[in-house]
Amino acid sequence: MATVPSGTRFIGIATDVNLVEKKSALLNKETQPYTIEDIANYVAAIKPYKSYLAYLSYGALTGFVVIPTVVYNDLDVTPSWAIDGGGSPIFNATATGEFRTNRTVMFTDTQVKGQSSFVSANKNINNDIISFQLTDSNGDLFFSPFSNLLVEIRVY
Repeated sequence: MATVPSGTRFIGIATDVNLVEKKSALLNKETQPYTIEDIANYVAAIKPYKSYLAYLSYGALTGFVVIPTVVYNDLDVTPSWAIDGGGSPIFNATATGEFRTNRTVMFTDTQVKGQSSFVSANKNINNDIISFQLTDSNGDLFFSPFSNLLVEIRVY
């Protein structure tokens, strides 16, 4: 993996442009080409956590199962979603061995779009499961279908 020095500036050049050097030997010596993949790999290597980012939908239109639309995932496994409970369901993300206790956190939209329900604090149950529930504006558990609820899970 190429290491991109701090403070390096970039100019984007299309892949079909001829890059035969036509500058002075001094400038050529100071020039180092990087690809977008080099930059992405470098950022991934220095990021202090792995993450999973998805939009979740749940309700009659999904057959009352949680349907994730994964936007980004660099965890070692892809979490699966399931529901526990009845009138106030607990939404569980399971990724066996991935969620380390006291080193895993879930961020969500604070309010379900178009609803009066809110996403309550999440909890890391063990190394396998992290979960959330919906609450009303008083903090009482509440059930509400939702679509495109943004969820990010970070494992440090």
